[in-house]
Amino acid sequence: MKVEPIRLTPTMVSRKLQLLDFIRAFYASHGVGPTITEMANALNCARSRIQDAVRKLEREQLVNRQPGKTRGITPISAHDEAVRQLQAIGYIVNPGRRELTAPTPPLLDLDDRGRLTIN
Repeated sequence: MKVEPIRLTPTMVSRKLQLLDFIRAFYASHGVGPTITEMANALNCARSRIQDAVRKLEREQLVNRQPGKTRGITPISAHDEAVRQLQAIGYIVNPGRRELTAPTPPLLDLDDRGRLTIN
């Protein structure tokens, strides 16, 4: 099955998001991640740009990368994405014990001058 090149659309504001979409589509159809060369060919840009974008996606925890492995770039699972989003809004996630702790709201108080403070 051939994965068609993905064109930049108004909803994809960057090559990074275009690359993420390609990685997800490639992984869904082949079961393995694409190579740097395959990504560069699909997006019609230089390998160095792809490598930079992959590093950014990895920093943002949107892909997993296994250094030294040819097809070691894969999208994160739906479970990992859900955990990442919960942590981003302040939840404490303990997947080993299957626990989720809601963020504690800030404590509002008045100081000695009657000004509102957040603790």
